[in-house]
This record gives sequence, structure tokens and C-alpha cells, in this order.
Amino acid sequence: MTVRRSAAALATTAVLLGAAAPFAAAPVAVAAPSPSPSAELPPGLYGTTDPTYDGVWRQSLAFLAQKIEYVTPSTQAVDWLVGQQCDSGAFTSYRDPAKPCDASTVMDTNATAAAVQALVEVNQHRDAADNGADWLKSVQNEDGGWGYNPGSPSDANSTAVVIGALARTSVPIGEVTTADGRTPYTALQALAIPCGKEDGGAFAYQPGKKGELVANNDASAAAVLGLLGKGMAVGDANAVKDPVCTKGDDLTAEQSAQNGAHYLAATLAASPTWSSPRCRAPRTPSRSPTSATRRTRSSPSPPRGTRTRPPPR
Repeated sequence: MTVRRSAAALATTAVLLGAAAPFAAAPVAVAAPSPSPSAELPPGLYGTTDPTYDGVWRQSLAFLAQKIEYVTPSTQAVDWLVGQQCDSGAFTSYRDPAKPCDASTVMDTNATAAAVQALVEVNQHRDAADNGADWLKSVQNEDGGWGYNPGSPSDANSTAVVIGALARTSVPIGEVTTADGRTPYTALQALAIPCGKEDGGAFAYQPGKKGELVANNDASAAAVLGLLGKGMAVGDANAVKDPVCTKGDDLTAEQSAQNGAHYLAATLAASPTWSSPRCRAPRTPSRSPTSATRRTRSSPSPPRGTRTRPPPR
């Protein structure tokens, strides 16, 4: 499973099981170590390996993880992420900031959406986050969703992470519509397998060549978060303990999300390790060679910055 897919799966598990860490309203700062960066990598970048395919993504997830653990990223780490943004508001998977973005630059909706969420969660550079959200809205597909890159076919994972970014920047998801009135929710619901059928409630990553929908655990996890209008740093305040699978052709976004949650809960109960082939990463969408793989290559470096803890109760 790719780091992108596992992030959505873990976040959705928190929604289903109510296992997310609580947030404090007024954390108290204490010191945290700040190791020296690798000489071969840009200062402030998390991870120890080639960032070509996942630099912005892994940096963003590191920030989201730190948020849950009451750690504030260092200024250097935040500045590195902001420096990856193009003037349009978009982010690539990773780029040399000394070279300006141009028509040949391959923009990445997933990296942009993750960076937007990360910047909102650390409560810094809100202008950069808003610019990223504006760019994401500008590249919405006609079916209401998003693919890995502008113009590529919509998929559940990309659409869901973009929804999370828009939601975290206070954009009403139902108002992000195409010319014929389709919304991001429309795109996700089109990938849902109806209740009553095999794997009912699950979501496909993308339709097959003949339009068939094949259940994918990663896509289902992402779609649940998206249809609930949640980002990746999700809490459990509204978690449903016993989601049900509702039949019908005119379901609300929340009903479709609960259908997906029902499928995931049943799958998790049957196979706690999620070893099913359906949990494997979906096929790689057609795109530039610069982002042909998204595999987990490293673990983030130890936190750099300020660790915070909840105030005494």
C-alpha cells in the first residue's frame, strides 16, 4: 500500500473506531530536538531518501502527524513546504525552487491538497493554503472530481484528498460545481457499489474499462472521509459506532459515507490486518514519469520544532 493510500485508511479507521487523538485548545510549549539536516537533502525536508516522487506529500503528512501529537513544525520545515508552491497556487510532487514553474511543470493535485491541509493545521501561511485551494477548484473535472494531475481521469483517492483541502479552507463542498451542476460528492458517489450487491457499500478507485466497479479498500477509506467532508487529520467526535448500509438511488453524501464505513468495518472485523488484495494500491494513473511511483520510501526524521502538550485539567 502506498503512503498516500495508507494515510486515508488510517484516518478512516479513526473515524470508525473513535481512536483519534484529542486536540487541546491552549497547548503549552516545551522544547523538542532539532537534528541537523542531511547534506544531500534540502534543509527542513523530512525523510532521508529521494524526494522526487513524494517530497511535498511526506512533508505534509509529517505536519499532520505532528499536529495530532501536539508538535509545531520548525519554521525551516514550514518554509521549505511553502517554497515548493508555484505562483498558480499549485504544488508539484517535488521541485527545485530555484527554477520557476512553467508550462512544462507537472502539477500534482494530491500534493497540493495535502500541502493545503498541512498549512491549515499548523496555522501558518493561510494565504498559501487559500491559493492552493483556489487552484484546486480551477482544475475540477467535468464529473465533479479530480485525478492525480489536472485533466487526468477522476479517482476516489484524489477527489477525497481535494475535498479535505477545500473543507479545511472553509469552502462549501456542495457549492464547488461544474457547468452541469456536478459536485465532488457526485464524483465519489458514482464510484460506490450499491448495498445489496457483492461488496455493497464499498468504493472503486476508478471505473473499469467497461464501467464496472471493483471494491478497493484504499479508495473506500478515502471516499468515506471525502463524503463526510473531512481532512486527513480527522477527529472522532461524530463517529458512528454501528454504520449501516442503506439501499437507494438518491442517497445523501453522508449516507454513502456510512455505507462505505459499514463495508470497511465489516472488512476490518473479518481481516484486522487488511491483508486482502483489495487493499493493495490501485494501478498507477497515466502521468508524467516524474511521478510514476508513490511507494513508501522512508520514515520521517525525528520532529524538528516545538512539542506542545494539553494544558492541565
